[in-house]
Amino acid sequence: MAKPKAPAAPVPGKPPADLAKGTGKSIVWLMGGLGLFAMVAIGLGSPTLLMFMLIGFGPTFAAAAIDRDPERHQAIAVGAMSLGAMIPMVLGQLTARAGSGYSVLTDPFAWLVVYGAAGIGWAVHTSVPVLVVMVSDMRNDWKRKELQKLQESLVEEWGQEVTNKRKAA
Repeated sequence: MAKPKAPAAPVPGKPPADLAKGTGKSIVWLMGGLGLFAMVAIGLGSPTLLMFMLIGFGPTFAAAAIDRDPERHQAIAVGAMSLGAMIPMVLGQLTARAGSGYSVLTDPFAWLVVYGAAGIGWAVHTSVPVLVVMVSDMRNDWKRKELQKLQESLVEEWGQEVTNKRKAA
């Protein structure tokens, strides 16, 4: 029967292996926990706002359900945009006068803003990696062209012998 391996001793100046992996699960759980706490705290004061937030976070729940990335970038992008759009609506509801009759649940503009922001979150998650690859490719092309100019100037100065192309004897 084989003995289980003892964990390796920590190396000074190097983070432990479990921290070096960068799974990002702890930040997702922290943000989700804080969001849930805020929803419950607001919901205790106003069930209308709790319902608004639950329905408003629908796209975030959907993104979290279909996101296969362990760090949940898609859910974070959609959730952050939804939350950013919800905060002014929730604060407006909390600061409205009691007899004003304003309800965020029946305001079509509030729903347009919240779901529009969720759509922008989806668009950001989809388009940012493509833009990063495009910029990286452009920078690589610029660097390649600079190196080709440098190579040509070296060939002019030192002759064809500095290249790896050998002439047939």
